[in-house]
Amino acid sequence: MNQNEPDRQDQRKILYRAFKDATYVLKLKPGLKTLVDTLIDHIPNGAPSPVSSASMQLLCDKLGCEDRTIRYRIAKLVDLGLATNRCLANGRRHVQRDKTGAIVHIAGIDLSPLLDSAEGWAERAAEKKNTYTRCAQLRFLISEKRGNLTRTFRREGIPADLKAQWSDLPKDIAKLGLATLEALVEKVDRLISAMMADRKNSAGQPENCGRAYITEQEQSEICNPAMPAEKKVQKEPVRQKPTCGLEHVSLRQAVMAAPDDWRIEMEQYGHPSWHILAGIAYQRAEALGISPSAWSVAQNAVGTNGAAIIVMMADAKSHERGGPVRSVGGWVRRMAERAEKGTANLHRTLFGLLQEEPVPC
Repeated sequence: MNQNEPDRQDQRKILYRAFKDATYVLKLKPGLKTLVDTLIDHIPNGAPSPVSSASMQLLCDKLGCEDRTIRYRIAKLVDLGLATNRCLANGRRHVQRDKTGAIVHIAGIDLSPLLDSAEGWAERAAEKKNTYTRCAQLRFLISEKRGNLTRTFRREGIPADLKAQWSDLPKDIAKLGLATLEALVEKVDRLISAMMADRKNSAGQPENCGRAYITEQEQSEICNPAMPAEKKVQKEPVRQKPTCGLEHVSLRQAVMAAPDDWRIEMEQYGHPSWHILAGIAYQRAEALGISPSAWSVAQNAVGTNGAAIIVMMADAKSHERGGPVRSVGGWVRRMAERAEKGTANLHRTLFGLLQEEPVPC
């Protein structure tokens, strides 16, 4: 093997990679890449510079194109600053060697501009890839935040000025550039902050649901139905052993297992409590498709706080959040009936949520 052969192979690799980067940055058509690959393959051994002496007939045969197509593509490479046309006056390419075989003159398509700018194309390609990745991340973030806003709008009314800002947000973000996406993220964040401030000013506590069943306590109520009021004045009743598992669940565990938007809403009312959790669950029940009868079944089976936990878990596992539960109302009723029969292990479901990734808003 000629001692210059390793250098020639390295030079070829650099040229292949440089044009691949240029193709990615400039979005060049595949025909140009095929032409450049063929030109690189026909750079003679020992050439002092990367000049391809491939004849027009050879290029036409290799690429299956007419000569005018080849000339147009070569002119395109020259216009892009990736090559220089060093053919003879009549367009002929040739290689002249001396008696020792060394090249003394070569005419053809010179790819020196591509070789010299290889590092620059690599940097531009890396920058474009990073921009593409960042844009994809921002699109996902915007979609997640807009999903949170959509669910909030669906549950409650908003002031006209905030609704107008929401309507002004672009619907299609697939083709937006990096700067536009970054500005859109800031706009969505400002809208969320304005909504939270409006809600905090207008609501000091969860809306009164019209039923005096929410009580302050630090443990969930027992799973069995409450004793009748007239029997509570008698001696301490003998309670059956709880079988639904929620007696093992603390308030902190219930809050940690809740989706992000539940926790955000609880924080608007101050320090989380069973009272706050139950109020939010009751307010959200209708929006989640939970009928009053399903809520009543759950409340009778596991108490108010237990019903709130079941509603929260149903929402966290709902199909809308990527979970398996397609009918939230049906799931709540089914779990309540199982708890009433003593066949539920609801604490396992909640502990499973604690092991999962946080549920997005």
